[in-house]
Amino acid sequence: MYSLDINFLNDRPEYKPAAAAKTTSKRSGGSAKDQLPLVGALLFALGANALVMGAWWWVTNENNGLAGEQAILEQEVAKLNTQASAIRAINAETDKITAEYRALAGVFDQIKPWSAMFQDLSARTPAGVQIAKIEQIDPSPSPVAAAPPPPQLPR
Repeated sequence: MYSLDINFLNDRPEYKPAAAAKTTSKRSGGSAKDQLPLVGALLFALGANALVMGAWWWVTNENNGLAGEQAILEQEVAKLNTQASAIRAINAETDKITAEYRALAGVFDQIKPWSAMFQDLSARTPAGVQIAKIEQIDPSPSPVAAAPPPPQLPR
């Protein structure tokens, strides 16, 4: 169907047709119009490199600015943590003082004045009964429940 004809004579240096000699000499000296795509590609490559370098410079500056802001925020966090620990210490001291006041108030709740005790006694005793002696006895300690025996392990 198709036949491939290869002419090896054009490859020999001693045989050069006139048409082949003209094309090789024409290619060696190109005009400015022929160089225009090459110059355009070169300008595009330089523009792309400039764009990448500009983006890199901008990102580096933003990164440095954010690192400075981060250092400032870390200083503020450290300062606030010290203030928070001082507040926690004050709250603990306040809780301790409140517990002491409640314990003291509990003591005063347990103490009854003599006049109140005599009024209670006079209200409870029938008319005509005379009280000869009043003694205060400390309450006996309540017996502590014995600890349950340890459980037996099955054998």
